[in-house]
Amino acid sequence: MAASATDTHANQVTGVTLAPHVYSGKRGSEPSFQSVVSSQVKWEEEKTWQLSAHFQGETLGRRDASVDLDRAWLRTGQVTWGRAHPWEVSENPNATRPWHLLAQSQPQNRGILLGEGLAPTPISPTSFPAPILLGWIGAHYWSGPITDSEFQWGLSASPFFVPSLGSEVLLSGPTGASTARFGRRPPELLDADGVRLPIRYELDRSNLLEDVLLQPQLMAQARWKETWLTLSRAPAPGPTPDTSGFLRVSDSGVQAVAVVKPRFPQLWTSTLTQRWNPSLLTSLLASSDGVSAAELRLEKPAWALSYSSKLSGPDALFLEHLVQGEIRASFRAFSGSLGAMSHLGQGDLWLRAGVTHPVSDRGNVRLGFDIFSGPDGSYFGEWRTNDRLFLNLEWQVGT
Repeated sequence: MAASATDTHANQVTGVTLAPHVYSGKRGSEPSFQSVVSSQVKWEEEKTWQLSAHFQGETLGRRDASVDLDRAWLRTGQVTWGRAHPWEVSENPNATRPWHLLAQSQPQNRGILLGEGLAPTPISPTSFPAPILLGWIGAHYWSGPITDSEFQWGLSASPFFVPSLGSEVLLSGPTGASTARFGRRPPELLDADGVRLPIRYELDRSNLLEDVLLQPQLMAQARWKETWLTLSRAPAPGPTPDTSGFLRVSDSGVQAVAVVKPRFPQLWTSTLTQRWNPSLLTSLLASSDGVSAAELRLEKPAWALSYSSKLSGPDALFLEHLVQGEIRASFRAFSGSLGAMSHLGQGDLWLRAGVTHPVSDRGNVRLGFDIFSGPDGSYFGEWRTNDRLFLNLEWQVGT
């Protein structure tokens, strides 16, 4: 959806996407039908300034109310001001590539659509949507266009931290914890000396300003030809609960009460990405929490295959031997894609297929489905009730 400026007049491009979804399985109180509206707007004047914004909102259902202005930035010369991610400024290939290794450092459950509709262009060129990268509200300096020099560098700084919205996990309430369709369920029972007690959660919001918002972020980047190196100190995008607990005795029985305080601990993270040729890409990640991981990806216009896995560190289901495969094809005015993801050893599967057809020179329609399977405790297996049909209607306005 990028605009191409051909003169000194400001150009505007607006894209709107309507995405109804119908789910086959029940999941608590979640509705079987949900719809999301997203819009991406870009204004630019050649070589002078560029303003971009992205909005998403759910139109039906109490949970997953993901109303989020995820992108809003102004680029003037070599500095980008506002909410953007440093990888986008440096043209790091992991900024737009779906479900890459470095998405490990991002929450994987981005709204009800698991990233659908949040790709950087209206129609993602790959089978699977990408989990959107968290934006940094601050300033991003980049030394210049890559065409000017083989070596480029940049610095990004954000004085505070505003996490993007994801799938809702409701902790408090008389019925206990509940989750949205793509939320991760917390434990429901506690085994105390052979006695299984129900767990009730209470959320501690007493120190949200210091624990969440008032946390600076810094990132340094360097690019040499087709090699990208980054070093950052920033809050972990996913919250780490600080939990204490006690037993509550009442007329209805004994309950275990967990008091949860959300925290986003600061992490040092380094990444190295190398594009060896147009078809081969490798990535390495290491962070101060002891996690290190690697990925190998082969990609052609008609297919792609990748393997990624954790090398060391705490357990991380998403990083346990993840294999991805995609096939893309076109026939006349139709373009289609088929993809599958699975964690070797977990026995889970995410299968996605879709067909896209243009309805004009500015609009597209896409029909597809998702199937999730796997045993209890596997990464995709928890979403077995989320099989769905989706219809994306995308329209571009502007010149």
